[in-house]
Amino acid sequence: RLASLLIITQLVNQVTEVVVPFLVDRFLRAPRRSEKKEDPQEDKFRNQGSLPEFPGLFGEYIELLVQFGYLSLFSCVYPLTAVLLLLNNLTEIRSDAYKMCRLFKKPFSAPVGGMGVWQTAFEVLSFVSVISNCWLLLLSPRVRELGQESGFSGTNALLVAVLLEHVLILVKLLLALLIPDEPDWIRVKRERNEYKSMQALGQQT
Repeated sequence: RLASLLIITQLVNQVTEVVVPFLVDRFLRAPRRSEKKEDPQEDKFRNQGSLPEFPGLFGEYIELLVQFGYLSLFSCVYPLTAVLLLLNNLTEIRSDAYKMCRLFKKPFSAPVGGMGVWQTAFEVLSFVSVISNCWLLLLSPRVRELGQESGFSGTNALLVAVLLEHVLILVKLLLALLIPDEPDWIRVKRERNEYKSMQALGQQT
């Protein structure tokens, strides 16, 4: 069920994101355009003004969040989730590039310092995934058989699952503290660029 749901969801996303806009552009908008292959490059750029506006990145972030949820929450139940998502993303790289370059106006990217609220959503989902995987492993028939063979009672197995969950969350927090969000070489390069920009601005004034 999980495999079929994952595959159907990714296929529906690909169709709604690329195939439907391509068909609309091909059969509804293309006959109205007088663009030819031998036209100058300036005319081709000018004709792009008739394309619809890019819908934004909200849908892309939602799709990534859903994929991360499938991978982090249920990978212990269906290990092929990572392979299916990898294949989907390899094809989506080209389909998104085609969509942004041919089916919509070129989007303008605003300078931002991070992912904003999406970073919090991914962090929360990563914590939930630790808890989910521990309890899914506890409820699996194979782990129950191993526990019964080794003489583990249900209470002891529950305590081990809770302990493992807390240990993994602690390891995650320690790694988040030890690994900086901005590597040193990037920080040095950014500060050097800011210093050069201030010097150039001072020379102009």
